[in-house]
Amino acid sequence: MIEEFSFRTRTQNLQKLKERNFDFLIIGGGITGAAVAKEASQRGFTVALVEKHDFAYGTSSRSSKLIHGGLRYLENFEFKLVFEALGERAWLLKKIPELVKPLVFFLPVYQSHPRNMKILSLGLWLYDFLSLFRSYRFHKKISKEKFLKEFPFLKQEGLLGGFTYYDALMWDDGLVVETLRQAHCLGASIANYVEATSPIWQGERIVGFRVKDLEQTENAEISIHANTVISCVGPWTDELGVHVSQTWKAELNPSKGVHIVFDFKKVPVPGALIMSHPSDGRVAFVIPRKDLGDGVVIVGTTDGPTPLDPEKATIEKQDIEYLLNLLGIYFPDLNLSVSDVISAYVGVRPLLTGTSGSEGQNLLQKVSREHVIWRGQGGVVFVAGGKYTTHRKMAQEIIKVASKDYNFGNNVKPSLKRQNSITCQQT
Repeated sequence: MIEEFSFRTRTQNLQKLKERNFDFLIIGGGITGAAVAKEASQRGFTVALVEKHDFAYGTSSRSSKLIHGGLRYLENFEFKLVFEALGERAWLLKKIPELVKPLVFFLPVYQSHPRNMKILSLGLWLYDFLSLFRSYRFHKKISKEKFLKEFPFLKQEGLLGGFTYYDALMWDDGLVVETLRQAHCLGASIANYVEATSPIWQGERIVGFRVKDLEQTENAEISIHANTVISCVGPWTDELGVHVSQTWKAELNPSKGVHIVFDFKKVPVPGALIMSHPSDGRVAFVIPRKDLGDGVVIVGTTDGPTPLDPEKATIEKQDIEYLLNLLGIYFPDLNLSVSDVISAYVGVRPLLTGTSGSEGQNLLQKVSREHVIWRGQGGVVFVAGGKYTTHRKMAQEIIKVASKDYNFGNNVKPSLKRQNSITCQQT
């Protein structure tokens, strides 16, 4: 049978959280926390995870819902980052085909484009090469006539032609829940609507957290004990940090990203389209999702300043206007307006300030320009930044840092296999 992971198992897990002493206590139930819980459980660690809201409440459910290698990173010669992301894309497509599926991307090239067709073709060949030619299909050059056949409402003036290549789409919140289910199946004790309120100190170490069950009005406070606490709270990192250290220095420079959603009939695109804004050069996507409702198209994302409190991130009029203006440039004949927008959502990216000045920080590991892992005061392991596509690799790096703690030695425990009748398909 398949082991249940539901509100009923939450009650059972809360009891375990009270009674056991864990190797790791993970705070945060987004994709990063979920991946760490699963990877740690696979390696034989005892794991607890708590989430203040519902799972994938924050950034992990407000993404562009893409799994991609990061074609634009090639311009910055970040070949290692792209290679790693493309490897993870191939792994996810193979292991979780119900949640991650191939998606064709169209790249139109205009006379005003800063890169000519030859340079773009070379970049796409490199993209295919770095994927070790494991793409769903290789990129192709297409003529102006072919492009307009696929997109008859696309701006024609100055169009030279373009390219197609493949990345992938995903169910972001579904991927989080499935990863958590896997961790639960491997023995992790997981509960949502549980708020971490204050650390438990033992000398100079933090050996757990006091938490509050937000579903209860009486006897809601419990203590969870663990050898190491891991913070996977994304844009809430600074908020948790001040509970750990009175001299915490802000680590994040958060950025909000807004997406707007249309009925597919309003923007009937045959695949994802890449748009580049002429004023600032930022790239945005038009992403068809026929699997959502009756079929929608997601357009985004923006990139702009936001309040330090992620709860206060809002969708402003100028955010909508920015994306509508870009759509008007590429699809002038569609005459899209605010009245055509059926939904919008905003997510906060936990970008780093570029400094790492937290008191007690004796282990700082910059895994890539996308995320940073460090050990803060009391031995708490923090992580900020990161790409959805590389969440599994990032989790493995986090465990390597966390497992260098007091009693674990220098090596991660070997993976353990559960010998029972429960079906726990590995992903």
